[in-house]
Amino acid sequence: MAYKDVEDRKAYHRNWYAQNKSQRVKQIIAYQEREREKFLEYKAAQECKICGYRRCIRALEFHHLESETKEATINKMLHHKASFRKLQKEIDKCCVLCANVIENCTKV
Repeated sequence: MAYKDVEDRKAYHRNWYAQNKSQRVKQIIAYQEREREKFLEYKAAQECKICGYRRCIRALEFHHLESETKEATINKMLHHKASFRKLQKEIDKCCVLCANVIENCTKV
């Protein structure tokens, strides 16, 4: 439905959303769950670049190689429901390390 007047179009979309809010919220939640599943599948296929650890994905962390290029931490992006495409852009700037390796690196 094409509207020449911007205000008419906005009013139409507000009305549509008000009538279909529960359906739209379900769609958004389903999309966010699919994006999180993509991330978890990706992370499960990773291993520590130093020691090769891969048993528990909770112990694997994305370590930014250059802090100047970092837009946000991966965890913060997950918390704010970023799409997998956006996460992938940030992940490409990182290497995967296990918590033990990170702990040893930060002690030195």
